[in-house]
Amino acid sequence: MLRAPCDKERLTVRSKMTLRERHCSHAHFTADVRPHSMATEPPQKFVGTTGWGEPASYYEAEIERALLRSKDDLVVDFSYEGQRYTATLKRTGGNEFRGKYNTQFQGKPMEGNASCRLYRSEGGAFLFGRWYEDAQNYVWWAELTTVERFEDEGPNR
Repeated sequence: MLRAPCDKERLTVRSKMTLRERHCSHAHFTADVRPHSMATEPPQKFVGTTGWGEPASYYEAEIERALLRSKDDLVVDFSYEGQRYTATLKRTGGNEFRGKYNTQFQGKPMEGNASCRLYRSEGGAFLFGRWYEDAQNYVWWAELTTVERFEDEGPNR
């Protein structure tokens, strides 16, 4: 049985399965369903760390700024060994983002593909996904903390 009244924010799904069948199948659940309000909110600002690696090693850099400009646009800026990276990602569905990063290597522009899943919490966000650079497929992550303003911003932004 499925009930989804239009005037409520809770969707309840029930089945006629026995308790044993429910335990084994995880088919009985209740979920909160709320309209997404990010479209009318100002951009959320974050700072944090990012990492990427191969099975035997990993690298880390400080994120100077990450901006969830709207519910569908995410930009992450960081520097690693003197190279500045900007990843511009678009929501492709659910919490999945895909896009490109840009950098300069020995004075030449370079770009590659990046993708991630966005996990949000009260104090920030966590990104986890794939980063393709120099014919390598890396796993990458970013731990982000919500901030009021970036270090280089004045008080009125």
